Amino acid sequence: MKMRMLLLITLLGLAPLSAWSMSEQKEITIGREMHREILAKIPVYANPALAAYVARVGNRLARASDRPGLEYTFTVLDSPDINAFATPGGFVYINRGLILYLQSEAELAAVLAHEIAHITERHASRQDVMSKTSSVASLALGVLAAIGTGSGTVGSLAQDAAATAGTAMVRGYGREMELEADREGARFMHRSGYDPMAMVEVLGALKEQESFARVRARADGHEAAVYHGVFSTHPRNDQ
Repeated sequence: MKMRMLLLITLLGLAPLSAWSMSEQKEITIGREMHREILAKIPVYANPALAAYVARVGNRLARASDRPGLEYTFTVLDSPDINAFATPGGFVYINRGLILYLQSEAELAAVLAHEIAHITERHASRQDVMSKTSSVASLALGVLAAIGTGSGTVGSLAQDAAATAGTAMVRGYGREMELEADREGARFMHRSGYDPMAMVEVLGALKEQESFARVRARADGHEAAVYHGVFSTHPRNDQ
């Protein structure tokens, strides 16, 4: 028992959380690299007036956020998909396909505020820490199981099970982050003079789009990719 405890302490000691924390400069460096990769795969939507409008709304929100000193980059992507996302270091993306569903500037602000909140709350860094923590715990459990049974197979199975549980934990934390981004984003909207209820209106539009996707998928004879189970990174729109 003492040997097992020492081994567990040693394994966990190999990866202190403080060593995994991402500095702001590292966030910016990673964000810039990801920006290059994203634009190499998805072109920028060629509409300078729309790009300037999105940037103006985005920067208004960013100045009212909890990280107003960070330089933000807002990009409209030439994709019909209904999506928006953010990467570390101040990079926010919105697809032209999602913009078509928005009915007001406040709804655009709601989408951008949600993504800005992912950045201000350092969700990428926190998710990375969670992922690495679960990996170390998985390794420790696998080794301990092998020692306890003398079977490498049992240890491998235990490690796989722990990895699966770790994945669920990380994805579950992701769902909490989405709700946090809604909450903080609504706060940034209020500070900027936008009606935070527009956040609810956008979620209503997304719910309608999801219902439409289900109907369309049934008509085409297949299931819509809208499952919100244990491994989903987003909560249900109702939630």
